[in-house]
Amino acid sequence: MKNIIIKKLCLFYFINIILSCQAQADKFKQLSTDNFSISYPNYLRLDKSKIDGTEFILFTKKTSETDNFIENINLVTYDYNMTLKEHIKYSNTEITKIATIIKSEIIENNNLKIHRIIYEATENNISLTVLQHSLIVNNKIFVLTFCGKSIDINKYLSEMEDVMLSFKLLKHDNYIEPQRL
Repeated sequence: MKNIIIKKLCLFYFINIILSCQAQADKFKQLSTDNFSISYPNYLRLDKSKIDGTEFILFTKKTSETDNFIENINLVTYDYNMTLKEHIKYSNTEITKIATIIKSEIIENNNLKIHRIIYEATENNISLTVLQHSLIVNNKIFVLTFCGKSIDINKYLSEMEDVMLSFKLLKHDNYIEPQRL
């Protein structure tokens, strides 16, 4: 009798685990191209219109009718004949002209070096916090950026950073999977 109860409990827990995994998988979508892939929560709105030179933009939802800024993640790519060291010097110099750098560092993952920068800026009287990852591979730069209102950044930063960390280059011997800092 005990064996039957134990088997039923094990079956019950096993089914719950499978259903939980399925529910978790349903909460995420994946954008894949020939060059990269990224996973994101299904509540984010994907824009692949390539507006302003972006490869894609992922938008959060408005939190209210008076919400005057929609947090977003976007990817921009350029042909780029510059080393990562030169890029860091250039971008830090340019960013300090319009923003305050909170952190600028190089992280390494899968033998690829990534420039990770966090800065604060004001645009249209809105204080913004920006997290940006820049990666140069084969004279091409991939700039993945999350931008959110500074006042609300703690609501979004962890989850949006997870989205950014899911970004992978597919046409390279090593793919990018930055580590959380």
